[in-house]
Amino acid sequence: MRAFLIALFVTSTGYAAEHDIFFGKWGTDIQCAGDLIIATGTKRAAPFEISDDWLGQGDVWCRLNWSGVTQADSRQTAVAQAICGEDDARNYRLRFDLSGDELKITWDLWHTNGPLNRCPG
Repeated sequence: MRAFLIALFVTSTGYAAEHDIFFGKWGTDIQCAGDLIIATGTKRAAPFEISDDWLGQGDVWCRLNWSGVTQADSRQTAVAQAICGEDDARNYRLRFDLSGDELKITWDLWHTNGPLNRCPG
């Protein structure tokens, strides 16, 4: 019983802290630079900003509830439930796949952003 409790404690404390490898600003070169989306437009590309509680891109923000991180070779994967928006909140299941220095974010298994790189600075 004691060994089980120790294993449970070690697993649960490490489990919560591992997703910080995904924190920071991630994007393409255009997103990281904040370049105009259309040369004659006014809207700028924005990187994804990931933290312990939030995922944001430009004006859109999602509240995150993380699950654990799994690792296979040089790839780390995590899942988070996201509630996005204010007036008309939407729920998504996000999968974060980090392979080397490239991140892919998959939304409900039907749309993927990436590969994204960590933005400088």
